[in-house]
Amino acid sequence: MEGLIRRVRRATKDRPARAWVADNPLTATATDLTVGAGDIGNFKEAGKELCFDDGTDELVITTGAADSTTNKITMVRGQDGTAGTEHILATAVLIKPRFTNAEIIDAISTVIDNLLWPKIWVPAETTLAYQSTNDYFSPTLPGIDEIGLAYQLVSGGFYKIAAEVVRAPFADDANFPNGAIIISSTVDSSTIYLSVHLRPAVDNLDIEAENLTVAGASALLVEAEEMAHVGGATTAVDKTVADGSKLRAGVVLMQRFENMLDRRRVALASAEQQRRHELLGV
Repeated sequence: MEGLIRRVRRATKDRPARAWVADNPLTATATDLTVGAGDIGNFKEAGKELCFDDGTDELVITTGAADSTTNKITMVRGQDGTAGTEHILATAVLIKPRFTNAEIIDAISTVIDNLLWPKIWVPAETTLAYQSTNDYFSPTLPGIDEIGLAYQLVSGGFYKIAAEVVRAPFADDANFPNGAIIISSTVDSSTIYLSVHLRPAVDNLDIEAENLTVAGASALLVEAEEMAHVGGATTAVDKTVADGSKLRAGVVLMQRFENMLDRRRVALASAEQQRRHELLGV
């Protein structure tokens, strides 16, 4: 998650000022943050929103100006529904970022959970050892949602076999933590090979799915930011801009994301068909 958050910040041109944690460590309940003497100038008043560049979602708000003698800043921890979290020495402190870590994490989760699947999947290969006692196999690979192709290699030939998957939430058995694969008939007792579709998750994204996640999360964040300024004029600047013209970049970014998603789906389907042709000649 840490790398994804950083990539989304770069994509949205979110470049907040930085300081560094000088506590070893900053505990989850500490209300004083120590920074380097050279960073004190960034904390001249209260009300600064701070995040930490370590993948956590904690939002901190300063309650006073920094003490130039002790280099300490007073703060309240775990704001806006986040929790106080320990941060190690030299962690970067992001000062008044355009988007908080929690906002970025929410956007990333929305894209992965609701926008990528079922349009695209993460392709993967795995194997199962033959067993003669039952038809239920427990895969070692988590996140299998569909089986693209199941086959055995017998005497130099490729033999397709029928296989079904019961996803982990429905396997309902401690013996099947990654779901269950049902194979009722095999050619022989040799290894079973599976080309599978993984449901996208933070811990299994390939580079293409990661790129899509960054693009989609960036679009959601910019859209939400722009929508906050659409409506009745409240400032002299707002009064010079028509309501309908205030929502622009987010819509463009979302369209780009959707186009990327469509292209990736076509590429995945094409690659799977090519592999099927190479193995089975169909």
